[in-house]
Amino acid sequence: PDNGTEKPKLVNPQDVRGTDTAERQPPLSAPPPASAEAAVPLAPVQGQDTGTANPKPETPIAPVTPLQ
Repeated sequence: PDNGTEKPKLVNPQDVRGTDTAERQPPLSAPPPASAEAAVPLAPVQGQDTGTANPKPETPIAPVTPLQ
């Protein structure tokens, strides 16, 4: 195309999918409806209490012998 406003030629002229629809926005570009947000209440997240957890026993390390 000389002026850049023409559409490029189709590779398969029989395949005309999506030529009559306008360009769609990505699904996350619009905020969700308010009813969808209230429909699924989320349970509060509970953190683990590390103060009452038992410490792991120290793992013994095997002695290392140098290679000869």
